[in-house]
Amino acid sequence: MEKRVREAVSNVIDPETGLSLGDMRLIDKVKEVEPGVVHIEFHLTSPACPLALTIAWQVKKRAEAVEGVKRVRITLKDHMFSDQINKYLNQS
Repeated sequence: MEKRVREAVSNVIDPETGLSLGDMRLIDKVKEVEPGVVHIEFHLTSPACPLALTIAWQVKKRAEAVEGVKRVRITLKDHMFSDQINKYLNQS
């Protein structure tokens, strides 16, 4: 499952660069912490990226679309609003 989720989220495009998160090697960790529950850690190219929430939301939605995934926990690292974005995306 980890491989399928990594492939799915690696295809998310950063609109500012036009490159995928996978191409830029921004996906740090994909771990199935329990059956169907996946934790994804990633960072962006800038700690002030104005599209951080949009990109993080896309990462979560792509991961949730993978067959067998029941829940996704996102950790955006090294962004000026990481705490707020992570809290917002992981509240459900």
